[in-house]
Amino acid sequence: MKHIATGNEFVSLSSIDPEFRILDSFSVLSMSCKGMLDFRGKVLESSIESNGEEQCITGHLNLKNWWIPSGHCQIGKLQITETILCPMGMKGFVVSLSLANQSSEDSQFVLKIQSRIHDVYHCVNLAKRLSGTIETRICSWTDSPVHDFSMGFPVLCTAFLSEGFQWECSSDSGFTGTRPMMLKSGETKSAEIFIGLGYEEIAAATSARHMERIGFECLLDDACRWIKERTFKCADSMLESALNRNLLFCLFYSTGITYDTEEFCLMTSRCPRYYVSAAYWDRDSLFWSFPAILKSDRSIAKKMLEYVFTKQRRNIGIHSRYIDGTVLEPGFELDELCAPVIALKQYENETGDAELGSMENAKAALSEILKMLEEHHDKATGLYSTFLQPTDDVAALPFLTYDNVLVWKVLLRLGRNGEAEQLRSAILAHCIVDGMYAWSVGRNGEHLFYDEPPGSLLQLSELLWCPSDDPAYLKTKANILRKEYKFSFAGMPFGAIGCEHAPHPWILSMATEARLGNEEATRKLVHASMDNGIACESIDETTGECTTGEAFATCAGFVAWSLIKILETVK
Repeated sequence: MKHIATGNEFVSLSSIDPEFRILDSFSVLSMSCKGMLDFRGKVLESSIESNGEEQCITGHLNLKNWWIPSGHCQIGKLQITETILCPMGMKGFVVSLSLANQSSEDSQFVLKIQSRIHDVYHCVNLAKRLSGTIETRICSWTDSPVHDFSMGFPVLCTAFLSEGFQWECSSDSGFTGTRPMMLKSGETKSAEIFIGLGYEEIAAATSARHMERIGFECLLDDACRWIKERTFKCADSMLESALNRNLLFCLFYSTGITYDTEEFCLMTSRCPRYYVSAAYWDRDSLFWSFPAILKSDRSIAKKMLEYVFTKQRRNIGIHSRYIDGTVLEPGFELDELCAPVIALKQYENETGDAELGSMENAKAALSEILKMLEEHHDKATGLYSTFLQPTDDVAALPFLTYDNVLVWKVLLRLGRNGEAEQLRSAILAHCIVDGMYAWSVGRNGEHLFYDEPPGSLLQLSELLWCPSDDPAYLKTKANILRKEYKFSFAGMPFGAIGCEHAPHPWILSMATEARLGNEEATRKLVHASMDNGIACESIDETTGECTTGEAFATCAGFVAWSLIKILETVK
């Protein structure tokens, strides 16, 4: 099933049915739960009752400004426009229903909405159902319904507010709202349902009330203005759409603010459909999300680095962590250890702001990174070892060429020029085999020819390790891209490099090739359906549809960054 997604800093609506018959889930980040809470059920379903006959409001949603779902439904002579908006800075969202009487006669009908949340899931990689209590009641502050989820203490409350509705709670923890309406011929009226979220009932109800006081049109204008200031114009409409849809998905689904402690944090994806959702990787956030966000909104990019050098500092370089910085999956990864240094220098070069790197937390983190590098330095070869590869799989041989080039870059950026030169000599001596770069090498001349899209050797020229016409690089590139290579998928409609971790074309690889000037790769990237236009881990080589890793928010950032770089090259 295809899904469309929207959201803001606090709430994500990641599984919206494009036919908008029902809104069946929403998610929030929770620092106290170290991850994400996903609320499922019939969050909102709307229908029209006329002459004793009830019809669900269904139609087709498109994305206004690449992010705001909006569409039309026709029921007889009644045209209904539905818009789903997650306003900026608000703990909640709004569903707007605009009803226009297109008949020559006045019309009497009843607008009806229903809601019932039947399950709450805790999501960090896996989704696990929580065994709490969901109580639905009428809030005395607003005379409107709330769904209150508790586990012996408050967890999260969802409050509904809309003018003119009569509310009735049911015995199955649901409610129904009805609003009689009379529309004269040619008349249009609207109904906005404000849905506020909060730790408990009063916070949720007043969140809804606050949005109502501001008004839907003002909230919509503010969201459209925010989006316009951060997105990119392009003569090619297909490229513009692919860039901005993925950029916005990255902005809102690889970053977020927890509803309970209101802390900014980073994660792979705020969508439960992504198979390692709501957890933090240095590499994913800083190599894939960060460059695109830096191009779009420098203030968010700065928050990302501040979060890395505070909340995530003590475990930099460890496989994956919870959003509070504690270890989720152990295992040392050299590329992840390097990521904060490279992202910091990228930020300084782009903005001219060196203040962040001089902060005590950042200075201490850089010192700790250098200490960890020394612990993984092999004196015999001069190379640096890793336990896990960029796919998070165990390395067959300890010294990865790509990882060591990252270390070389880190040493240069930290002013360790002598050490960087020694490492360069070691890489050239040990990592070039038969005139090309090996994926990984051992202490006794063992080597492996291979490639992984999350840390591809195709990026060596981009990392300024070598020029694009370097003979060893050219031979490496030709070996990886040749049709005979097991994971090249060359010649297929949506061919790109795959790997053992997911043996289909990876979007990361396609984006890398596009960024390096491969126009055919750019065409594939723009036209691949992926996860309904949003980046996923890998796609089918024939159809371009998702095979693994739906709703991959950090990868969406990598796609957006690649397309931004292509735009900059054209200019």
